[in-house]
Amino acid sequence: MELVNKKGTINALNFKCLKTDFNYRIIGSKSTHTGSFFQDSVWKSKDLIIRSDGIKKIYTREELKKRFNNVQA
Repeated sequence: MELVNKKGTINALNFKCLKTDFNYRIIGSKSTHTGSFFQDSVWKSKDLIIRSDGIKKIYTREELKKRFNNVQA
């Protein structure tokens, strides 16, 4: 299963990456857009992810789609 669908929305907040065998949890999302809300792009929002061993990373939705393309919810 892909973590991010074609519209840019996230399919699961808790998931396991089948490539690395780590469990992940998305704990926050933040828009990077500064203009009007109806011109906001979901692909440029930043998501904070925590791995099962405690490491936190920030990814854009574009990066999430490329990085997590084989996950289990």
